[in-house]
Order: sequence, then C-alpha cells, then structure tokens
Amino acid sequence: MYDACPESKYRFLLPPPQRWCRSFAHMHTCLWLIVCPLTPLQPDCVAADCEVRSVIRVLNANNVKQTEIHRQLVEIYGENVMTDGMVRKWVRQFDDERTNVHDEARSGRPSVVNDGLVAKVNEKIRENRWFTIRMLCDEFPQISKTVLHENVTNRLNYRKR
Repeated sequence: MYDACPESKYRFLLPPPQRWCRSFAHMHTCLWLIVCPLTPLQPDCVAADCEVRSVIRVLNANNVKQTEIHRQLVEIYGENVMTDGMVRKWVRQFDDERTNVHDEARSGRPSVVNDGLVAKVNEKIRENRWFTIRMLCDEFPQISKTVLHENVTNRLNYRKR
C-alpha cells in the first residue's frame, strides 16, 4: 500500500510511479507527495491544515474517490484529521480550479489586544498580586472579560492558587 523512495526516510500515500522522482520540481508530473515519516504520527501530533489539503489535492488530481481520500487521511493522521464533509468541500474547490491550499484572508474585527496592552496588564498584575479578572476589567474597559482572562492565563501564564 505504501512505498518509500530509496533516498528518503518518508513513506508515500500514492502508488509508486514508473521511476523515482528525484526532485520536487517534477512533483506535478509524478504526483508524489511526502506525507509523513515512516513511523506513524502520534495521537497528540497535529498535521498542518495545508499539508492535509495538499494530500487531498494530489489524491484528487489522481482521481481517487472522496471516501477513499478520507479513509487514507484517517489512517495516516488519525480520527480527528478532517471530517468527510470537509474532504468533500476541498475536493469540490480543487475541482473548481482552486490551487492554493492555504487559508484565505478573512475579514473580521481586528483584535484590540496587542503586545503593549498585554504588557500594561502584566504591569497592573505585578502592582497588585491579589488581582481578580473583574478588577482588571475595570482597569481595561476596552478588553472583554473573556479575552482578558484568556490573555492572563494563556499569554501571561498566571494561575489561581
């Protein structure tokens, strides 16, 4: 089912071509894609979204059915890699001539939290070590309570005792 290039420590998801592709410049003709090292991914490893989409793109170009693409992704990356519906969505997009595997820029509300503001929050916390999130909300009304809590716990690594 898998084959490995004699010059590489990687295994490939596609059937072997007539000859080995020696450079990535020929990847578009050979339709080879490096998927993962010979050892399977650990359950806590997370594959990059663009890597998974690249696998979908190449398998779709090789006329592999959507259900088979999903089955192979689950076999390599684990159950939480991508849903069958998302695989179908990406196959449709690649069929509609999409070539980019990266997320497109999305419009949205810009974040009000920047490094300077986080530094000011950290300074306030150091002034009063017995702080509460509610007290910080009074000091920084432009930041919501939830976002403030996330920044205090995740970016500044403060915990309750």
